[in-house]
Amino acid sequence: MSVTFYPTIQDSLTQISCACGDVVGVTLFASRTEAYNAVHVAFTAAVPVCGDEDCAQYSASFVDFEKTPEVNVSNTNAVEILDVLGIMVGDSFSDRCAGSMNAELFLGRVLMASAVQLVDAGVPVTRDGNMFNMGREEGYLNARVEELRAVAEHSVKNQLEVCWA
Repeated sequence: MSVTFYPTIQDSLTQISCACGDVVGVTLFASRTEAYNAVHVAFTAAVPVCGDEDCAQYSASFVDFEKTPEVNVSNTNAVEILDVLGIMVGDSFSDRCAGSMNAELFLGRVLMASAVQLVDAGVPVTRDGNMFNMGREEGYLNARVEELRAVAEHSVKNQLEVCWA
């Protein structure tokens, strides 16, 4: 299992492009699902996006103008990261692996964690019978906290919450 830290989903400014490379237009979809469905309908109906009959057999595609940053980690590492950030939500392990926070507060916690220069010695690989814990390399948490800065800054810039699930 894994946990992904990401900004709340927002409207997606999407450019639809035909397989031949002709850009047809820029459309604002309410969600990525709507953008996918628009492209999928054009493809399954064999309707060329650009109007050229030769393109009817190929699919159209869509591209977000801005890549939304996200960080994916294992459940165990997610809880470790939340501990480093001082986020103590939920009583059980599974409760802690899903939540959200105001972007400014989350960014503040990320900046504080970066400023204290966390010492992450890693976790060695262990084996207990047939069960293996593959451990964690030295500095792993530091690297993920730095990646979370991009998620937090994007969220602040776009007035979104930071979520994890």
